[in-house]
Amino acid sequence: MIGRRHFIVGASALAACSNDPPASPVLESAAKRIAAVESDVGGRIGVCALDIGSGGRIVHRAAERFAMCSTFKWMLVASIMARADRGLIELDESIAEMCEKAIVDSDNASASTLLKRTGGPGGLTQFLRSIGDETTRIDRDEPDVNENAPGDPRDTTTPEAMVASMKTILFGDGIADKWQKKILDMMERCRTGRKRLRAGFPKEWIICDKTGTGEHGAVNDVAVAMRKYHMRTPILVACFTTEVKADIDTVELAHTRVAKIVTETFG
Repeated sequence: MIGRRHFIVGASALAACSNDPPASPVLESAAKRIAAVESDVGGRIGVCALDIGSGGRIVHRAAERFAMCSTFKWMLVASIMARADRGLIELDESIAEMCEKAIVDSDNASASTLLKRTGGPGGLTQFLRSIGDETTRIDRDEPDVNENAPGDPRDTTTPEAMVASMKTILFGDGIADKWQKKILDMMERCRTGRKRLRAGFPKEWIICDKTGTGEHGAVNDVAVAMRKYHMRTPILVACFTTEVKADIDTVELAHTRVAKIVTETFG
């Protein structure tokens, strides 16, 4: 598990996502391959992949908004843990169990209770603003976050904003190191994403992810991929879809294809 691996990322590797160097030709080629995946499933696919070690990025529709659906739950747990550090909530056994269920099993009832404890959708959005995420917004509770009505900005993020928040919260100073390790451990044991991004990474890598699925073709996954020999410099990936025309199995396979492109580019 992550907590036993003493996973620490140097501050020098944590420059803001927006300050990363321009994409090299190989990254542009990867983006074109993702565009081909998008063409196969129809609708839109948004991807941002950041190699923390090199600063390299793969982006496709990375600045466009997508409904998060249940991918927001790892952020919700981070907000709970931040509130515990400030003495605003007691992280007792009951709360800890709900955090576990919200990430590992994507349990809606647990997430709804935690959302109330963190001040509702507004409280969670405020937490994200406090760590520098000016894009991601939570407006509703489960199951309404999964509506994904075309053009509705509620409960949305962009792939680049999600990756930037993953970097700040899980590998920066967004929350205490002990909580980072707990969240990564939960994401490593997530049961809902076996056919999505993690299926496209090499078996020996450690993959921590959180999925989300909603209406109008929203099939999402966000992941931390830790390479066997580069444990301290992971790859962060956010992959969102909307209004896709293909069936769920094909869309999940699209996630796997994206992960393989990321692996071949950064691996």
